[in-house]
Amino acid sequence: MLFVILFFPLKAQKYNGNSPYSQLGLGDIQQQGTLRNIGMAGVGVSLSTYEYINNLNPALLCANKYMNFDSAATNYTMLDAAGQFTLSKISTTNGMAVDGSVYEAYLNLALPVSSKWVTNVGLQPYSLVAYKSYSKTSVANTDTNTVVISYLGNGGLYKVFVSNGIDLTKNLSAGLEVGYLFGNENHNSSSQIQVDYKYVETYNNSAIYNGMSLKPGLVWRGKFNPAAYQDRATYFNIGLTAEIIPVLRAINNVTFQQTDSLGNAMGTTGVQHNVYFLNVPITYRAGFSIDKPGSWNIGVDVNYANWNNYRGVENSGGLYQSYGIAIGGEYCLPSELEHRKKVLRTGFSYTKTPITLNNITIDNYSFTMGCTVPLGKLEASDRKRPLSKVNAAIILGEQGTTQMSLVQEIYLKVYLGFIINDKWFGMRKVE
Repeated sequence: MLFVILFFPLKAQKYNGNSPYSQLGLGDIQQQGTLRNIGMAGVGVSLSTYEYINNLNPALLCANKYMNFDSAATNYTMLDAAGQFTLSKISTTNGMAVDGSVYEAYLNLALPVSSKWVTNVGLQPYSLVAYKSYSKTSVANTDTNTVVISYLGNGGLYKVFVSNGIDLTKNLSAGLEVGYLFGNENHNSSSQIQVDYKYVETYNNSAIYNGMSLKPGLVWRGKFNPAAYQDRATYFNIGLTAEIIPVLRAINNVTFQQTDSLGNAMGTTGVQHNVYFLNVPITYRAGFSIDKPGSWNIGVDVNYANWNNYRGVENSGGLYQSYGIAIGGEYCLPSELEHRKKVLRTGFSYTKTPITLNNITIDNYSFTMGCTVPLGKLEASDRKRPLSKVNAAIILGEQGTTQMSLVQEIYLKVYLGFIINDKWFGMRKVE
């Protein structure tokens, strides 16, 4: 377990796909939910369930205290982890390219503390930077002299966090996530110039990030028919969160160098060192859902963030308001045993990204599907023990356009993960 936790961020730093718009802002902001949420297009700010960890809204962690089908015993711990494969088709008016990558999606560990309190410890990417492009042009008024320009970026931010959810009343729960953001980003550009003799100009902009994040959450859960028996009732849920990044520091290093075709330095190498404190906007999320426990649910989430005042490394602005909507649901296939129900999910989302280029807003559309399959069998001595599960989700999406010399990205993301439930912590009894 310790190896997995330590290995996760180190390997994630090597992400080397190609997402052209990740060179702006903090990069591509990643899905913050688990595979249950991803399979429903990211819906989950209000969805309550005892079988899955919810890290979209820390107030919903309280439901995990029932993960062993017995509210009197709270000693089952849940481990939820997943990985991701991404295949992207990058298109411009001049051509297209295909790129792929594999990396970790998240790692969560939920620990029921009491009958009203659950803690979750997690690690996941917050944003990813991965782009590469090349162009070749001729030097004006010449036939043979050329300039080859390349752009390459990689890295991203990662978040390790501790969340707590507490039941305040029978219907109202509250939670708070406290996170630490860390990571690095590298943005490189080089110009290979052939004019009488060949030389290369290289510009490297790298930054090391660290900061703090806070995410308070609330959720209200009620019955449409208060007199109905719990297992037969239909519930409605309302959830709210606000993700706040009060401090995010960037230690920025910029180097500029000119070399000849053999790599020998020509002239003086320029070096700049700066420290920035970034102004990252608050992301607000709200959700409404209806569910019948053990049968089905449907929900809608909305989100909003104002990036107008964002100032990052090198005072990079040019971002605008971002908002989105997601609609999704899940259906539990009938089974004689509650523990062995298979689950199907689907959803659709639209996001207006904060990016506007050439007076064109960069929009993101996606369609998702997902499923859960329980594994193992119940032991006669422990019939209330929840089964482990395999989770899967697929996202098919489109971002950007080829109009006005822009870039369109069509992507397929495939997620695969697992949930393990076991008695990891418990007090020994001496007779």
